[in-house]
Formats: sequence, C-alpha cells, structure tokens
Amino acid sequence: MGHQGLKDADAAAIASMLNTASVPIAKLTLADNDLGDAAAEVIAEQLKTNKSITYLSLHKNKIGDRGGKALAQALAEGCPSLTTLFVTGNPLSAEARSAITKAYDQRPAESKAPPGSLNALVIDGK
Repeated sequence: MGHQGLKDADAAAIASMLNTASVPIAKLTLADNDLGDAAAEVIAEQLKTNKSITYLSLHKNKIGDRGGKALAQALAEGCPSLTTLFVTGNPLSAEARSAITKAYDQRPAESKAPPGSLNALVIDGK
C-alpha cells in the first residue's frame, strides 16, 4: 500500500483492515503516502491489540510529533508481534524520536528483532 496517495481520511479503513482481514496481515508497507498525525494515531490504537503484524513501514509520510507520540504509546502498551517499525522520512522532533526509541527499547526481548537481523526500529525524523 505504499505510494498510493493515502491520506489521514484513509486511516480508519487501514486500521480496520489490521484486525478484520480474513488472512492476518504480518507485513504492512504504508511508505511514501500522505499519512499524518491523525492516521498515525488511528493506526497506533489498532496496533496495541493486533497480534499478527510484525513489520510496519510508515517511511516518508507526514507524521509529526503527535503521531510519533501515539506510536510510542502503542509500542509501550501493546503491539505484541511488532518487531520492525520504520518511521524514517517523517517530520519528527528529537522528543518524538526519543519517545519512540525509549518505548521500543523497553519492550520485552521477544518483541524485538533478534540481534544481528536487519529488522529493528529505524528512525531519523527527516
């Protein structure tokens, strides 16, 4: 679903799909769209209870601090299967990046990618 011109208005459909798909979704690429804070908040709320998604790319969207903090909260409160999160290329402040990093680092080891793997938290705020 990358490069589709998705906007915040599409977030409810995306979030609904995460928990109602007939085949559980393990990998979701939403890179290079126009998703902003509102979309990140809706998606983050669904991630808290989703048990199938292991990989989420939100690379190159318009997610700012509000959305970044929602993603951090989701990481801290749930996302039991999520091991890989890409949020590079978004206008995140140092504070939002730090919140996401801290939430990821405090997750149980089984909720993180194995050491040496290519999966992990990828964040730069640009």
